Amino acid sequence: LTWCVLRENHWWCNFAKYGDKNGETFLVKFDRAWKEVGRWTYPESVIKELHRMSLSGGIWFQHQLLVTGHDDGVFFVLDLPEKGTVLEHVRTVRMPFTGQGFAYDPETFGLIGIDRKKHELVRAIPDKSQPMRLRVMSYNIHHGEGTDRKLDLERIARVINSVEPDLVGLQEVDQVVPRSKNVDQVEELGDLIGLQSSFHKSIALNGGSYGNASYSRWFRKNEASTELPNPENGEARRVVKSEFGLAIDVFVWFLNTHFDHRPKEATRLESAKFIAEWIKNDGDDPIILVGDFNARPESETIKELEKTWTRTNKEPLPTIPVEKPTQQIDYIFVKPANRFRIIKTEVHPEAVALDHRAIWAEVELLPEVSTKAEPSTK
Repeated sequence: LTWCVLRENHWWCNFAKYGDKNGETFLVKFDRAWKEVGRWTYPESVIKELHRMSLSGGIWFQHQLLVTGHDDGVFFVLDLPEKGTVLEHVRTVRMPFTGQGFAYDPETFGLIGIDRKKHELVRAIPDKSQPMRLRVMSYNIHHGEGTDRKLDLERIARVINSVEPDLVGLQEVDQVVPRSKNVDQVEELGDLIGLQSSFHKSIALNGGSYGNASYSRWFRKNEASTELPNPENGEARRVVKSEFGLAIDVFVWFLNTHFDHRPKEATRLESAKFIAEWIKNDGDDPIILVGDFNARPESETIKELEKTWTRTNKEPLPTIPVEKPTQQIDYIFVKPANRFRIIKTEVHPEAVALDHRAIWAEVELLPEVSTKAEPSTK
C-alpha cells in the first residue's frame, strides 16, 4: 500500500507491485467501513514510464486522479473509465519535484511536494492556460422531507456525494426549525458531504430560519446576498453570490437562488431582470447561476435569463414531479459563454429523498482570452 486518500466518504488506495509485475499495480475504492466497492488497473502508457518501479503518490484534483512514479518529475492525469476496469490516461504533466508523495496546497491552489536532495518543500502553481473542470449541482431539498414523508438528511447527502460536486446550491433549507426537528440542516449536510457551507435566510420560521445554502470545495473569498423583487407580496426570496478562488488569479462567482412559485409570472420575470442588473458590475467575470426557478424552458422567465446566461442543457431535462418528471424548473446557467465549455448536464435518478430531482453539470472554466492589442512588429 503506497498511498491512501479520503475523498467524499471513500478511501482510495494504491497497491503497488514492482519489477516484472508492476503492471499489476491496482487502485481500490473502499467505503468508510473498508468494504471494497471498486477496483481498477493502470493503462500500459503509464506503466511503461515507470521502468521497474511503481506508483508512489496519488491525489484527486479537479475530479481527476493524479499519480506519480518514484523518480521522475512528472505526474500522470487519469480518469475513471465509463466502462471497464482500466483507468484512462489523459496526459502527462511535468512538475518541479519527484514522486513519492505530494498534496494539494490550499494556499496556492496548486501542488506541494519535496526535493529530497535539498530537503525542501516545493510548490507548483497551476498553469492558468489550461481549462479547470468543475461539477456544479442544484437541489431543492424541501426541508429534508422526502415523498415518503421521512426527514432523512443522510440520503440527501448520498445523492450529493454520488455526483462529487465542487459547488452545490440548495434551496428550501431549514436552520433550527421545529418541523425539521430543530436540526441545523446547513451544518449537518456540510458535515455529511465534506464541503464548506454558507447560509442566507429568506424568511424567519417558527423561531428558526429558512432559505438557501451554498457549499463549496474551495475557500470563499467574498459573499453577498439580496432580496429578490416581490411586487405581489409573496414569500420573500433571495439570491446569494459567492466568489471562490480556484487557482492563483483564477476566480469564479457562484449564484444560488429560488424564484417565486405562484402561477403568475410577473414576479419571476422581475427577478430574472433584477439578477442581470445585480451582476452588471462583475463585467466578464465567470459566473455560475443555479436554482429552482419555478419556470419551464419555454417561459418568458427563462427567455429573459437567456439574454444574459447560457443554459447548460439545450434540451429540457425534467426535474418534477419527482416520481416521473415531465417539467424542468431547476437549472444551471453560466456566463460569459466564451469562458465555459459545457461537458454534460444530467438529472439525478433518485426519486424518493425529496420532491425535486437534483440537476448537475460538468463544465470547464476556460482560460481568459486577452483582449489587449499585440504590439506591432513592423
